[in-house]
Amino acid sequence: MSCVPVLDDCDDICANCGKTGSVTVKLKNCTACRLVKYCSVDCQRAHRKQHKKACKQRAAELKDEQLYSQGHERPEGDFCPLCTLPIPMPVDEHSGFN
Repeated sequence: MSCVPVLDDCDDICANCGKTGSVTVKLKNCTACRLVKYCSVDCQRAHRKQHKKACKQRAAELKDEQLYSQGHERPEGDFCPLCTLPIPMPVDEHSGFN
Protein backbone atom coordinates (compact mmCIF):
# COMPACT_ATOMS: atom_id res chain seq x y z
CA MET A 1 0.00 0.00 0.00
CA SER A 2 1.22 3.45 -0.80
CA CYS A 3 0.96 6.42 1.48
CA VAL A 4 -1.65 9.00 0.52
CA PRO A 5 -0.56 12.61 1.08
CA VAL A 6 -2.85 14.57 3.35
CA LEU A 7 -4.06 17.77 1.69
CA ASP A 8 -5.34 20.77 3.62
CA ASP A 9 -8.50 21.00 1.53
CA CYS A 10 -9.24 17.27 1.81
CA ASP A 11 -9.89 16.51 5.46
CA ASP A 12 -11.89 13.32 4.95
CA ILE A 13 -9.40 10.98 3.29
CA CYS A 14 -7.71 7.96 4.88
CA ALA A 15 -3.98 8.73 5.10
CA ASN A 16 -3.12 5.16 4.14
CA CYS A 17 -5.49 3.92 1.43
CA GLY A 18 -7.14 7.13 0.23
CA LYS A 19 -10.73 6.14 0.99
CA THR A 20 -13.00 9.13 1.30
CA GLY A 21 -15.04 9.49 4.47
CA SER A 22 -18.79 9.02 4.02
CA VAL A 23 -21.87 7.75 5.79
CA THR A 24 -20.59 4.18 5.39
CA VAL A 25 -16.86 4.94 5.86
CA LYS A 26 -16.21 6.61 9.20
CA LEU A 27 -12.75 8.12 9.44
CA LYS A 28 -11.05 8.54 12.79
CA ASN A 29 -8.25 10.96 13.64
CA CYS A 30 -4.91 9.74 14.89
CA THR A 31 -5.51 10.20 18.61
CA ALA A 32 -1.92 11.26 19.34
CA CYS A 33 -1.41 14.04 16.78
CA ARG A 34 -4.80 14.62 15.12
CA LEU A 35 -2.97 15.34 11.84
CA VAL A 36 -4.29 12.42 9.79
CA LYS A 37 -7.37 10.22 9.57
CA TYR A 38 -7.80 6.50 9.02
CA CYS A 39 -10.68 4.35 7.83
CA SER A 40 -9.61 1.34 9.91
CA VAL A 41 -7.19 0.10 12.52
CA ASP A 42 -5.49 -1.94 9.79
CA CYS A 43 -4.82 1.23 7.76
CA GLN A 44 -3.50 2.98 10.85
CA ARG A 45 -1.11 0.09 11.56
CA ALA A 46 0.02 -0.08 7.93
CA HIS A 47 0.75 3.66 7.87
CA ARG A 48 2.46 3.79 11.27
CA LYS A 49 6.03 3.51 9.99
CA GLN A 50 5.63 6.51 7.66
CA HIS A 51 3.61 8.52 10.19
CA LYS A 52 5.56 7.84 13.39
CA LYS A 53 8.11 10.69 13.23
CA ALA A 54 5.60 13.45 12.36
CA CYS A 55 3.15 12.03 14.88
CA LYS A 56 5.61 12.16 17.76
CA GLN A 57 6.66 15.70 16.88
CA ARG A 58 3.08 16.99 16.64
CA ALA A 59 2.02 15.14 19.80
CA ALA A 60 4.86 16.88 21.68
CA GLU A 61 3.77 20.25 20.25
CA LEU A 62 0.18 19.63 21.36
CA LYS A 63 1.39 18.71 24.85
CA ASP A 64 3.47 21.91 25.03
CA GLU A 65 0.49 23.98 23.87
CA GLN A 66 -1.66 22.35 26.54
CA LEU A 67 0.89 23.06 29.27
CA TYR A 68 1.42 26.68 28.17
CA SER A 69 -2.31 27.34 28.00
CA GLN A 70 -2.77 26.21 31.60
CA GLY A 71 -0.82 29.18 32.90
CA HIS A 72 1.32 29.39 35.97
CA GLU A 73 -1.28 30.36 38.54
CA ARG A 74 -1.20 28.40 41.77
CA PRO A 75 -4.47 27.24 43.26
CA GLU A 76 -5.75 29.35 46.12
CA GLY A 77 -4.56 27.92 49.42
CA ASP A 78 -1.48 26.36 47.81
CA PHE A 79 1.20 28.06 49.86
CA CYS A 80 4.88 27.23 50.23
CA PRO A 81 6.38 28.69 53.42
CA LEU A 82 9.93 28.09 52.15
CA CYS A 83 9.35 30.31 49.13
CA THR A 84 8.51 33.28 51.33
CA LEU A 85 11.61 33.11 53.56
CA PRO A 86 14.25 35.82 53.02
CA ILE A 87 17.55 34.67 51.60
CA PRO A 88 20.22 35.08 54.29
CA MET A 89 23.31 36.97 53.16
CA PRO A 90 26.07 37.57 55.70
CA VAL A 91 26.95 41.24 55.42
CA ASP A 92 30.63 40.78 56.26
CA GLU A 93 31.25 38.36 53.35
CA HIS A 94 29.40 40.41 50.75
CA SER A 95 30.13 43.92 51.88
CA GLY A 96 32.45 46.24 50.04
CA PHE A 97 33.44 47.86 53.35
CA ASN A 98 35.87 45.17 54.59
